[in-house]
Amino acid sequence: MAEYVALIVLFALEHLAMCAPLLLLHLRLRERHNEMDLFFPRLPEEEVGMANVTALLVAGVLASVAIVPALQVFLLHLCYSRVHPLSTLLKGIYQKTPVEDSLGTYSDLPDGWFKLFLNQ
Repeated sequence: MAEYVALIVLFALEHLAMCAPLLLLHLRLRERHNEMDLFFPRLPEEEVGMANVTALLVAGVLASVAIVPALQVFLLHLCYSRVHPLSTLLKGIYQKTPVEDSLGTYSDLPDGWFKLFLNQ
């Protein structure tokens, strides 16, 4: 389970990193607006553009931190619950065949069994 949490955190960090160009655009626009306010009034199109960039930035950060991780947790829960048709495969529940029963598993082998193959 810790692996899944680590993957969800890594995906969230990756999504936040993809918001970096939008954050830089937002900062540059704000800097430009502050400098230009000294000399010119803002045009309505500039106000709309700044509002759009701010809304995109907020939506991107919100999606990266809340929506996408919540969706991943929900899908993880769905895959490991009894609701999902593949849950039995993902849990590793299957019927052994007679061939598998006769062969056994690697844990049935004695320690150092691989040395038998190296000495040949």
